[in-house]
Amino acid sequence: AGAVPTQCDAVRCVGRAACDVWEGSGVMAASNQLWRVVGGVDKGGILVRSARDLASPQLPSRLSTEALVEELELVGERLRYRRVTGAGPEEGWVSIRISGKELVVPEAVPRPSASKPVTAPPSGTPAPAAVAA
Repeated sequence: AGAVPTQCDAVRCVGRAACDVWEGSGVMAASNQLWRVVGGVDKGGILVRSARDLASPQLPSRLSTEALVEELELVGERLRYRRVTGAGPEEGWVSIRISGKELVVPEAVPRPSASKPVTAPPSGTPAPAAVAA
């Protein structure tokens, strides 16, 4: 259990809430990282396989372009996902890129809006009651 990396050779893990690299394995696990499907526009989505191996059986339907998926496991450039939005297999394995072309990209985590500053309550407002544990 070392420091949480901000980048790793196998994949991008910039901006993840939690990112662990299992030493020497190329396997990464992240907590609730979401990915957006950007590939397969001309094919109705991207190819999904039943297992990590590229020779594993192809699932009967494709994961739709613009689908949002949750990362379950990331091994090198192979992503095991659970579908959140869009059409296609509920779970499966996809390549994150092929021949340098991105198929899925990490979804940016929304940040608090700078247009709505957090302000202190007006003077004289009672403090919230403490919650008993």
